[in-house]
Amino acid sequence: MKKLLIIAILLASTGITILTAEAKTASTKTISSNVAQITIQLGNNKRYQPRRRVVTRHRIIRINGRYYRETYQIIYQRNGRRQYRVISRVRIR
Repeated sequence: MKKLLIIAILLASTGITILTAEAKTASTKTISSNVAQITIQLGNNKRYQPRRRVVTRHRIIRINGRYYRETYQIIYQRNGRRQYRVISRVRIR
């Protein structure tokens, strides 16, 4: 009984989606041929402009008894995370 009821609901829902899909395709063809569509967007989209602060720093580090001057960037993200990126490492002694 449950299987029969589930199959009936699935068939009904697919029939409804097919009918609405045909109605949408017919209406969009008539609209696009008769009326020019214009989109207006006010302001800028904040999602694609991440607010982050980038700071470049230098430090002297010691690796295996040798000294290096390391240049790195710290990227402060909006959610409080920090991301470190080493730009260059030059041996000084």
